[in-house]
Amino acid sequence: LATARAVREMPADQTAGRPVVLTGVVTRANHVVGDLFVQDATGGVYVNETKLAAGLAEGDRVTVRGVTHRGTFAPSVT
Repeated sequence: LATARAVREMPADQTAGRPVVLTGVVTRANHVVGDLFVQDATGGVYVNETKLAAGLAEGDRVTVRGVTHRGTFAPSVT
């Protein structure tokens, strides 16, 4: 999956483990928890805890590589 929209619109029963390569801008980086939000032209997506979040700041352009996760409120990337 290559867009935030594609991740967010996945049916709940299909969200586990789909590959994601998404390029966008960090809109929130939580250095305490280590999670972040990334926004592309189609919307935003939550990225679960990662050690890489510690070096990121809002406005940084990133490419996220991971897999989909069901998420608590919406599909996310792990």
